[in-house]
Amino acid sequence: MKKNFPVFMIVLLMGSMATYLPAEVNGTGKNTVVRVGLLAPSLGFETKLSRSFSLRAMGGIHYSIDDKAFVPWLETGFRYYYNMTRRHKNNKRVENFSADYLGTQSQYVFSTDNVSRSFYSGVCWGMQRNIGRRFYYDFSLGFGTLFKNQDTSARGTISFSLGLTL
Repeated sequence: MKKNFPVFMIVLLMGSMATYLPAEVNGTGKNTVVRVGLLAPSLGFETKLSRSFSLRAMGGIHYSIDDKAFVPWLETGFRYYYNMTRRHKNNKRVENFSADYLGTQSQYVFSTDNVSRSFYSGVCWGMQRNIGRRFYYDFSLGFGTLFKNQDTSARGTISFSLGLTL
């Protein structure tokens, strides 16, 4: 149970939050968006908790620079879209969470033959935008704590994703 505790907590959090979601929050797009990552194969969702807050969860495979290997991962976090109202007033697109955000992020990387499991938790700033009707990009900068091999270290993160909105 100790080895799988982070995964258990992520799944429990995602499941419990999904049962308390409002039927409709506002008229600025869908309340839940399903996304497929194209740069790093991934699948996830983001759902509104209120006009400016959302819950995001994803999973997939990415390349770890530290381990020089492809690794499976799960990630979850909350986001606060702080400029949603201003973008809407300026007639800019806000559907499907197209705005700047502050957020939390937690990521669990599964162990493989060459990679040991790890857990990362931190905060981030980012921007997410729609490209046309079906595509999106998401760029973020973050800082947090990495737990790996009984070691703990502070870690900065840079993330860029490009994908398809279903």
